[in-house]
Amino acid sequence: MGYYEAQPDFGGAMNRFCIEKARDGEFSVAIATAYCPSSKECMNARIDGIQFWAKLKNNQLTYSEGSGCSLKVKFGKNGATIFQSETWCGDEHPYLYAAGKYKRI
Repeated sequence: MGYYEAQPDFGGAMNRFCIEKARDGEFSVAIATAYCPSSKECMNARIDGIQFWAKLKNNQLTYSEGSGCSLKVKFGKNGATIFQSETWCGDEHPYLYAAGKYKRI
């Protein structure tokens, strides 16, 4: 449980996520992403986010929405790593670029 953040990209945008203990052994995961595609000023940032609930299995939380987009949050000693199966997660999450290493803050 807690807050995690990734290193900022070259435009200064960074991804963050929060995990809270929810109900029936599940955890609530909220991921907020920001991506600066072309400038250091980040005038055209791509912002997105997603929330899901999952049970912790083998030190990881997994989400899949059936459209080919799936996320896996794997926890380690120094933080967490998010693996994302697709860089585009449908019309609901066109700018969800969550993959990467995160440190606990």
